Amino acid sequence: MVYRPDRAVELQYRHQLRQVAQDVIRPLMKGLRSFNHVSEMLLCFEPGVILNSRSQHFYAIRQQIEKMNQQLQESQSIANTERRRIDGETEHLTAELSRLANQKSQTMSRLNDLKITLKSHRSNLESYRESLKVEKRNLQSAKDTRENMRRRRDAAERDALIGASLFIIPIAGWIAGGIIIGVSAAEWNEANDAVDRATEEVDRCKSQVDDYSDKVTEYSSRIDQAECDIDKADRQISETEDKLRSVSVKREFVADVQEKIRHAVHQLGQLCVVGSVAEVQTKCTIVLEPVIQVFEEMTTALSRITGDELLHTEGIHSLMCDMKINQRKLKQLVDSKRSLGYDDYY
Repeated sequence: MVYRPDRAVELQYRHQLRQVAQDVIRPLMKGLRSFNHVSEMLLCFEPGVILNSRSQHFYAIRQQIEKMNQQLQESQSIANTERRRIDGETEHLTAELSRLANQKSQTMSRLNDLKITLKSHRSNLESYRESLKVEKRNLQSAKDTRENMRRRRDAAERDALIGASLFIIPIAGWIAGGIIIGVSAAEWNEANDAVDRATEEVDRCKSQVDDYSDKVTEYSSRIDQAECDIDKADRQISETEDKLRSVSVKREFVADVQEKIRHAVHQLGQLCVVGSVAEVQTKCTIVLEPVIQVFEEMTTALSRITGDELLHTEGIHSLMCDMKINQRKLKQLVDSKRSLGYDDYY
């Protein structure tokens, strides 16, 4: 029997994967919005404006940066939690696959033993069926012999009666018909014994035929059950392998998202140690490009799992466009500052 993957199982795992992606996207989107808000705040400062780390505006920027970092950490934590859960599920499915394989192996070994025993029982059954035929012929032969003796005895008894009646007729004198040629008691008893022995052999063979017929039926049924158990194990093994493949895809996806979020957090972490708005502006132009690239790769990975519909619903595509626009504007702003001679501030 060819096993075909259960569509319901496939849809279930795809739904779970979509849910994971959705859980990761929500705090990620908050972090991206905070990051975009930082870039928009930085664009409000014209060339020549200098704010140190004690200014209110710089404090607001730092708050957004810390908020962004916290939200990205939350997204990463969700991915880490899901990764641990997937690892546990993988371990469970691997153990289940091993158990099913061992169970199938044991059943196949038992099936082989059952087939050997069944072959022996069938051989014995055929042997006793042949013996039964022989014993039935022997019984019939013994009965025929006894019947012949009975007829000879009856004929001799009739002849004896006729001979006795002739003895009283004075015309003929002594008649030879008076000599009885019959069956002796020993011969008659031997014939009866032969019939009894043949009957016992027939009964014994019938009993063996019935016994081995029952055994053949029993072992045929046990073989059918063992084959059903093997088919069931094959289906369960295929189902478990499908689940493992689905979990492997999910694990690969989560690991990919983990790595990209980790890279983004590392890049954005550089903004947490700056001391002025100018330095933030400069570093933003440096980290924006690799961060945007990371998030583009991440959205590509997410779209393969969730489809573009979810990404549009969450506004990732729109936000990515805004980030690219702000990145170009920030670069222009920093370039204009440099052209005006403000390099000392960053």
